[in-house]
Parts: sequence; C-alpha cells; structure tokens
Amino acid sequence: MIKKIALSVVVVVGIGLGVYFLSASPEEKTKGPESSKETPANSPPQLPQPGPKAIVKAEAVVPSERATSSPVQKSAENKAFTDFKYRADLERYLGIRKKVLMAKNEERDKKELLEDRTLIQSMKPLLLAEASKDTASLQNAALDYLFEALQAGARDEVAAVLRDVVADTTIENNSNSLDSRKALAGVKAEVLLNWSSLDPKADAQIEASLPGPVSQKIWSHVKAHQDNNVAESQTLQAKKSN
Repeated sequence: MIKKIALSVVVVVGIGLGVYFLSASPEEKTKGPESSKETPANSPPQLPQPGPKAIVKAEAVVPSERATSSPVQKSAENKAFTDFKYRADLERYLGIRKKVLMAKNEERDKKELLEDRTLIQSMKPLLLAEASKDTASLQNAALDYLFEALQAGARDEVAAVLRDVVADTTIENNSNSLDSRKALAGVKAEVLLNWSSLDPKADAQIEASLPGPVSQKIWSHVKAHQDNNVAESQTLQAKKSN
C-alpha cells in the first residue's frame, strides 16, 4: 500500500508570479488492496474519483497579466487523455487491486499488468498533461499503477517514466499557462514524494533530473518534510523507550 503523507511544499512559480503552497492530504490517495472492500463480481471497475491530490493555493498577489492556455496548448493536453489506448488495461488493474482476496488467475493477471513495459511507458503522457476534472481520475490511476509497479519489480521501466516527469520543464517556463504550471507542479511533487519514499536509492537519479529552480525548490521541501517525519518518529520511539 502506498502511504500518502501530508505535505506542504513552497514553490516559487516564476519571477513575479508569487509563492504557492502544494498540499496533499493523507486521504486523497487511493488505498491499497488490504484496506479495500472486494469488488462485487458483476460490478465494473471504476477509476478513482477525481480529487485534489496536490492543490496549489496562491498565497501572494499574482499579476493580472499572466500567461493563459492557448487553444493549441489545451488541444495537446486533451489529446494525451483522448488518445490513451490502455484505459481498459488500467481499469482491469484497478478492479483486481480493489479485491481483498484474489483468485490465482487474478494474481497472475495483476503480475502481468504490473510488468507490462508498454503499459508502463503509456502512462507518461498522462502525467505530462494538465488534467481536467473529467480526466483527473485517469491521471490519479496512472500514478497509483506506476507506484505499485515500482514495488512489484519493474523498477527500471518505472524509473524511466518518473525521471521524464521530474525532468519536464513546463513548470520552469513562464510562457506556459499558470494553470498548467500549478497542476503539473502538483503531479511532480507527488512523484518526488512517493518515488523517493518507495526507493530511497533514487535520490541521485532525482537530483540529476531536476530541470530548474522551481523543481529544485519542490524537491528540497519534499526532503525537509521526510526528514521531519524521521525526526518525529525517532522522538516518539525515544518517549516509548523511557
């Protein structure tokens, strides 16, 4: 099960555009199979309902003159979701994942899905596009799938996708729309948090992939958050020992 940790990240989105806070609550992440109820046999699997996985709130004055999404940019963003050919496979994975007890054929199917290189690679466009309310559930499902595939043994294949998400320069470029940068900063923060938590050895890859100061700022706050969690855990353990 992927643990979702409360996170506050300060992100400077370009010069003159103000300071933003990314916040993700523990409840936003889809729970793993051990805490989910079994899906009825005749009930079709449902993608997770869209929710604020990483909400960006303005805490400073943002100039009224700012970049907005062009029709071409919006078309490209929507294309990532409309052209996605593996929705049925992703829904099949989610349906199996929800079950507390899996049949042998379901265990086999899940293993095959989590090791499917083509399916893993197909998730990248979903994480590099700004999701709308209608497509957020698909983006959330892609993140869930990749994080479990990372733990299931497809480490190199998943790491290649996550590196590309970390290396994406959209949030570094002031000419991109503010909405897109805010949305993709949220995706990047979640990737950084979960990837580094699930694979502590990935820090070197992450740091080598950071494309600019905004991404570096997100990463520094993710690490500070993790360090604070470790310190708090050690303090609690010390109190229990006394």
